[in-house]
Amino acid sequence: MLPHVEAPPSVVLEARAEIAENELRIHYRLRNEGPGPIYVWDRIITHDDEGPKHDDELAYVCWQAPATARVARALLRLPTEFQVGKKSEPFVRKVEADGAIEGDVVLPLPLREFNPYYPDATRTEAVECDEVQLLIGWIEIRDDMKALPRKVRGEPFTVLAGSWSPPHQRLARATLKCRTTLLKNLDGFDRRPPLE
Repeated sequence: MLPHVEAPPSVVLEARAEIAENELRIHYRLRNEGPGPIYVWDRIITHDDEGPKHDDELAYVCWQAPATARVARALLRLPTEFQVGKKSEPFVRKVEADGAIEGDVVLPLPLREFNPYYPDATRTEAVECDEVQLLIGWIEIRDDMKALPRKVRGEPFTVLAGSWSPPHQRLARATLKCRTTLLKNLDGFDRRPPLE
């Protein structure tokens, strides 16, 4: 008798991008075609004077050589040049096997590099991008993972906690042909791809 081999997780990301009213708009649909449920890190949390808030149009943005704007909803790597007091992680949505979720990213033009660990740029350089690469972070459910409920301004969310073995995150990718201008941060910025 052959040993049981668990099927690897399988996710399909479909997306489209358009420029309209001085905005980059990306609509995506992520399908879980794997054997079990997954969690998707696509709920971006920001902060204002009243504390944390969910921004359902935001994503992390950076330039990728030679001419790509990387737009991500995923776990980012921690900066290496300074200590981080508190990690900034998106909240998750659970997607059952054979299930799907949809989302929208809406960003003002020109695009600006954005990473929650870095302040807004004081110096920038405009670069032309020929395409947009959309990255959505996800992970299959693991034994050493806990899904914890959170409330942000009365709205329920889920955050993942635990320390599981690599990969810590998997990335679904979609490359979209869309010409746009991006303002590169010249003050110092981490352009490494999200954690995997």
